[in-house]
Amino acid sequence: MLGNKIQKLRKENNLTQEELAEKINVTRQTISKWELNESTPDIIYSKKLAETFNISLDELLEISIEEQLMKKIDNNSNISKLTLVSLIIIGIIIAGLLVILIINNDKYNSSNYSKTIDKEVKCELNGNTYIRSYSFYEKTGHIFQIDGNDFDFIEELDDTDYYIAIKQIEEYFSSKGTTCVIRDI
Repeated sequence: MLGNKIQKLRKENNLTQEELAEKINVTRQTISKWELNESTPDIIYSKKLAETFNISLDELLEISIEEQLMKKIDNNSNISKLTLVSLIIIGIIIAGLLVILIINNDKYNSSNYSKTIDKEVKCELNGNTYIRSYSFYEKTGHIFQIDGNDFDFIEELDDTDYYIAIKQIEEYFSSKGTTCVIRDI
């Protein structure tokens, strides 16, 4: 590290921290912090250090740059490993959630959509006969097929839920004084 190199060069040149500090116009505490790698000199002080030790700035910083590059490579390697482990964990979690969704979806489908019902609704009003056939899932009432559009005159008739649609049809015809017949088909 740069601090170790500064300390080594200072000792090779038989300088105390105080003497080196005086030569480059900093405090002895600053030299101490540099040598302990608590801080690093900026480019101006790095140049003054190089001149004091009669070496080039490249020579002073060379080991530090190499060390920094090695640290970055190590850090990148560690980050890559961490990223890979994180992605594997996320993949396992997603796979687990998909399995749970598939299992629950199969349970939902098999319990709610397994039995289908076909019904015909026949109503008479003022000498006219109105007929509509529904195919729907027994447990949910979800309509998946409608044949006949004889009830289109009923406003906001539900086309998705059989039980709601039948209630609406029966209420409409009941308000007109007649009833409807519902039979299996």
